[in-house]
Amino acid sequence: ALAWYEKALAVYQARKALYSPSVAMLYRNMNSCYRRRGELDKASEILKAAWKIYERADNTRCPEAASILRHRGVILLQRGDLHGARLLLEDAFAIHLATGTENGSDAANAQQSLGDLFFALGDFDEGLKSLELSWQNCLVSNLGHSPDAAAVLWRQGRLHVVRCDFKSATEALYSARAMYQDAGMMKTIDAASALRWMGICHYQQGELDQAMACYDECWAVFQELDTILSYEAANLQANIGAVALAREDLGSARANFEAAVELFQRIGSGKSTQAAAAFRHIALIHVREGNPARGLAVFQEAWEILKGCGTTATLEASKVLYHWAWTLRSMGQAEAAWQKHSAAWKTLRDHNLMESSFAKEVRTNMLEKMAAQFRQFEEETGVSLTSDSIALLMAKLGAESVTSQIVEVALQQCPPDPGVPLYEVFLKWIFEPDC
Repeated sequence: ALAWYEKALAVYQARKALYSPSVAMLYRNMNSCYRRRGELDKASEILKAAWKIYERADNTRCPEAASILRHRGVILLQRGDLHGARLLLEDAFAIHLATGTENGSDAANAQQSLGDLFFALGDFDEGLKSLELSWQNCLVSNLGHSPDAAAVLWRQGRLHVVRCDFKSATEALYSARAMYQDAGMMKTIDAASALRWMGICHYQQGELDQAMACYDECWAVFQELDTILSYEAANLQANIGAVALAREDLGSARANFEAAVELFQRIGSGKSTQAAAAFRHIALIHVREGNPARGLAVFQEAWEILKGCGTTATLEASKVLYHWAWTLRSMGQAEAAWQKHSAAWKTLRDHNLMESSFAKEVRTNMLEKMAAQFRQFEEETGVSLTSDSIALLMAKLGAESVTSQIVEVALQQCPPDPGVPLYEVFLKWIFEPDC
């Protein structure tokens, strides 16, 4: 397609008509080709050229200009500039509202991109709201069984996967794939994205063979479309690395994650949340290979990326913090480990992810570690765990804010059964959502 767009552009150049609205739309389409080939710089420059056409005509508040803003926002999103992306995407949809074009394909796409933004920010509730608006838009526009609707469905499926609602995720992802098939669009980036998330759904349930089958099929699509140097391909590379890591194939896992990082950096997405996730896995591999010091350095690198994106209170951030804490504890740095572990737990609670498999792993680990510390404290001091002794112990762990008053609240909200140690009541109050 890009070759044909370039030929069309040459015709406009020959006619000295490079400032017509048709050229702006041509630039928009060329941007999509560049972006899916991983050439984000070219995509960004050509969108700037398109925007100048609307500025020259003093027509930057029309629906077509909104489409340019959306595409520019998508590029910033892939580069990790979430603040800049949000400004552009919200402005794009505001234009659709102001021009009465909120019920159409472009407006639906703007809402989908906002859903992607909120997903990156870890605001899953807002993400679902954006996707619901996009879905209603599709229905009003008679696009309820279209590629636009399929794009909404697989994004909804992605959110269900993150929250471990695998039944809803599977239904949404399979419905999306069926719509792409009916539209003859199975060999597209969007259909492959739905397939990739089907693989992630299998992976989260421990179904590694099924996950790899999805990833292999997805990679074949990327190869056929010549998009193996794209942002989407980098994400897929990391997914394949995660399966290898789950299978304890550290060599293959490292190769895939390092390839993903290299590709993210090559296309200008090295400061994105997805790149941070790849770094987190590389850090884990260092730790498992017996090099925790190197692992800590890479965890720090991942954290700096998240700080730059403004995503230090997201699911990915909680994973970085948790594995960072796990490594610190293995090196005997209990206080630092406790602080990061607690921050990870707080993030999970704040984002309503308490029932996710990752949250359960964090909760189990913290319960076991803290119970062991309480028991050790009793054995070493001969002091039974009263409110005061728990407060002293928590201060020693670097959690000075935990006082005897908090323990009293725990006792009120989670009364102990006869014979239950006080520390178990305390832990239940901290970690059980119903208390």
